[in-house]
Amino acid sequence: RASRKENILLIIGLILVIFTLSGISAVSPTILPDHAKSLGTDNVTVGALFSVYPGVIVISSPILGHFGGRVGYRKLLYVGLAWLGIFTIGRYFLMKFGSCSY
Repeated sequence: RASRKENILLIIGLILVIFTLSGISAVSPTILPDHAKSLGTDNVTVGALFSVYPGVIVISSPILGHFGGRVGYRKLLYVGLAWLGIFTIGRYFLMKFGSCSY
């Protein structure tokens, strides 16, 4: 049985995942295609870029579902949140000090 602290952390993690996915779902189809076109990409490239995300979900969902059943969904959620944090911090430093200007 999970402790109260673990349950609170799990709820916070699930809330973060919901906010992240809703942000991606709201911003991706509405704003990003116009932004990509303003950077000089054509419609085919924009379509290809935006088809990658659902493709990754279709391929990775059964694999991660099976893996989560073996090691536990909570551990898998924590690993995913850690990766999200690492890439978010990395993107911040890339925008701050690197050549990424958007």
